[in-house]
Amino acid sequence: MKQYALSLNKLTDFRKKNPDSFEDSYGLQKLNQIMGNSSYTNRFPVPLSLEVIRSRIENNYYWSMEALRHDVSVMLSNAETFFDLNKCVGVAVKISDLSQWFDRTLSSL
Repeated sequence: MKQYALSLNKLTDFRKKNPDSFEDSYGLQKLNQIMGNSSYTNRFPVPLSLEVIRSRIENNYYWSMEALRHDVSVMLSNAETFFDLNKCVGVAVKISDLSQWFDRTLSSL
């Protein structure tokens, strides 16, 4: 789990340290923007975010890799649904790329 937290930190920290050069190729900026949006949080019973998942990892919340995968899957499914409903096709594609990144990262642990 700690290796996963490091990978997640690397992905999100790059955006924070290099905001001008970060192209948001995974849709992280949009994903973070909608997390505080009531139309997002009220739509889904479990509006998970990268920050919630990171906090859960740091606090040893997850008992198994499968539980972590489940939360990531729920977060990405919520995001894809939200962006599809709001006709943000370009962002939906980026979220799909982010999903593939998570699949690669989680399968390597």
